[in-house]
Amino acid sequence: MRVLAFLGGAVLTALLLAVARLVAEATSPLPSLDLSNSVDQPVDAVHADVPGSIDVRSSGTAAADARTRRFRAELRAFAADLERTGKMDTRRAREIAIAAVSEAYRHGIPPALVLGVMMVENPDFLSTARSSAGAVGLMQIMPGVWLPELGPRYGWDLTDDRVNIGFGVHILAHYYREADGDWRAALLRYNGCVRGTRTRNCFEYPNWVRRSTERYARTLCGGQGFDGCVVRRLSLEFDRARSSVAN
Repeated sequence: MRVLAFLGGAVLTALLLAVARLVAEATSPLPSLDLSNSVDQPVDAVHADVPGSIDVRSSGTAAADARTRRFRAELRAFAADLERTGKMDTRRAREIAIAAVSEAYRHGIPPALVLGVMMVENPDFLSTARSSAGAVGLMQIMPGVWLPELGPRYGWDLTDDRVNIGFGVHILAHYYREADGDWRAALLRYNGCVRGTRTRNCFEYPNWVRRSTERYARTLCGGQGFDGCVVRRLSLEFDRARSSVAN
């Protein structure tokens, strides 16, 4: 009986230690990455060859490891750009960055574009913000239009930043595919600008997003400009996705 008790205690101790290690890993900051050379690297090396639905946890191959490093670099860059706005602390910047970059990779949308849209839609990052038209949250989602379709997948509380970002990036990708790779048309659809009768000058929305991205996504884009950081990457992702479907 003493032997069994000893063994049971040893097993329990081992389990508790394992749980403690998992908690520590989940809550510890990501390892430091040097982004100082990102300005000098070509677009292909930094951004362009990231597929839209990769599993960033994959390992075992050089390509997968490179994608993981790139993902972590963009996560840190996104958080740094958020903090630079002066609208949030480090903790919230990291939480939003994790949600935004993860969804961006899942859907093949450049993280810089997500930040640009977010800064146009909700520059104060108010989770409970509601527009006069009823759009909610960080990326200003219309509940009546999107909750029935996307709620079961992402959640129902659009004031939850992670849920709201999941909706927003999904919608961006949806409209980009519908527009057959026309980023301007996709952004107009995201904004709901069809005839321009509700919002004055809404046809300027793509230009607003472009300027916002260039202004605020400085670490993410690393001096590449909107065309290199967003447009080219969108095109490559769209071509890759279309090619994979054809095959």
